[in-house]
Amino acid sequence: YYSLANLTGHSYFYTPMMYLPMIILGVEKIIKNEKPYVMCLGVFLAAISQLYFFFMVVMLTVIYVAVRLLTLYGKDFKSILEKLIRIFLASLLGLLLSAIIVLPMIYVYMSDVRMGIEIKNSLLYERFYYERLLTIFLSNDNVYDLCLGYKLSGAGGGGYLYIVAKDLEAAARIKQQLTVERTNSNARFVDMSLSTTGLQVSRS
Repeated sequence: YYSLANLTGHSYFYTPMMYLPMIILGVEKIIKNEKPYVMCLGVFLAAISQLYFFFMVVMLTVIYVAVRLLTLYGKDFKSILEKLIRIFLASLLGLLLSAIIVLPMIYVYMSDVRMGIEIKNSLLYERFYYERLLTIFLSNDNVYDLCLGYKLSGAGGGGYLYIVAKDLEAAARIKQQLTVERTNSNARFVDMSLSTTGLQVSRS
């Protein structure tokens, strides 16, 4: 739904919905011992369009290939291996063709100053999330239920998360809850209001 809702404003959401079926078609052609051109083209276009979506397309394709080959050939591992090699070589050719565009993109990503920022990765949420999990289902004391909407501005907008509460009481509850249960010690609330004096430059 998120992809469909953002198609008009962000056209790159179209790309995985075009290239995934093309790659799947390429897989089917390879399984039927046809030419691998569709597979090569699909991988090439998916790789040069958007690396994030390309990663997701690759993951979905791997799952599809595994299920398809096991369903089709069962325990005939020789046939499975043969098809896997052909699919891999076709994918590798498409990826190599995209290298002239993909490698500079990767270089830019790796050279970004934000790559040096340490990010805490975990397979689990913070402890307080599980402590409040039952409460979220049994009460309306959930931040999301207290909001009319919210928007992350991104780096260009200061990196702020704008929250529009349903009313003043909801705003106070949101502020209290997120202040007590904040997951980042540097996070803080910044009160905002409409300016009556025009454009001014400030630093917070």
